[in-house]
Amino acid sequence: MPALLSTKAATALREAMKTARTRAGLSQEDVAKGVGRNVKWVSGVETGARGFQAHEIPRVAKALKMTPEKFFKLWMALLRA
Repeated sequence: MPALLSTKAATALREAMKTARTRAGLSQEDVAKGVGRNVKWVSGVETGARGFQAHEIPRVAKALKMTPEKFFKLWMALLRA
């Protein structure tokens, strides 16, 4: 199955998640609890070993202490960089 995101978009998404997490002073464990996943999942997303689906963005954003809109804006800013 072909990738749904270009390499650049996927990289920017990983960077957005890690950037938002560190800016909020959250650990991977904090985010995992907020998303309802385990730390391995968060680590996998941040390293590119796995991704997440669009319907998970609101949950991920909430776990990162931000709105989905702010998360999307961060992602787009990193994609354009």
